[in-house]
Amino acid sequence: MPPDAAEQLRAGGVVPFRGLGEALSAIDAAARIAPPDSSQVLLPHDGEGHILIPEARAKALLAERGVAVPQTRETPADAPDIGGMTPPFAVKAVGLAHKSDSGGVRLGVDLDTLPEAARAVGTKTILIEEMIGGAVAEVLVSVLHDPAHGFLLTVGAGGTLTELWHDSRSCLVPATRDQVRAMLDDLRIAPLLSGYRGATPAQMEALLDLIDGVQSFVAAHADTVTEVELNPVLCTHDRAVAVDALIRTTSEDSP
Repeated sequence: MPPDAAEQLRAGGVVPFRGLGEALSAIDAAARIAPPDSSQVLLPHDGEGHILIPEARAKALLAERGVAVPQTRETPADAPDIGGMTPPFAVKAVGLAHKSDSGGVRLGVDLDTLPEAARAVGTKTILIEEMIGGAVAEVLVSVLHDPAHGFLLTVGAGGTLTELWHDSRSCLVPATRDQVRAMLDDLRIAPLLSGYRGATPAQMEALLDLIDGVQSFVAAHADTVTEVELNPVLCTHDRAVAVDALIRTTSEDSP
């Protein structure tokens, strides 16, 4: 078999047989193709994760892996305590997976409107966070456990319009920075990240660092984690910050 035909076969192409010699050469080439290295893929586990880790705890766990998160404080709704944080604030309900859909988020809250916002989100305990300004784009970053394939990393257009945009790319975990960068560059919101019409571009290295941190967390807890979702990640000219974080696991004792 000509060398170029053998290379084509190894790359997964189709090579027509033109005789017995070519057929035997093709079989020999196919036999020498190495199987994929399973050590480079996070394999699936058997558990089904329905345990939702509280957001403050989820952010603390991810921050340990290098994921940037806002200043956050969990406090009683009837006596909100901001500690040393600076307004404006985001005020969030505690215990809801998708707070925006149920009215559990108030944004742009100052000291005067804080008591009212704390009551309005509807839970006895609330999160108060310093808001992140100067975002040029909102990005979704998620890892989902697939019982058939392992863990799937997805990046895409984030925020409240995620389901409307349908703008995302996915690959198996772990993904290299080059793979992740290629997925981000392939999104329809890529021009926002790179500085649309002369606007300030997002700090892509900070976004890649954040995604590396998410993958590191998943790798460290691959036997129990079933979902990690950061939406949105606010991308500014100098950082990328996960302002909402969801983690599901198979056990209340993990991670």
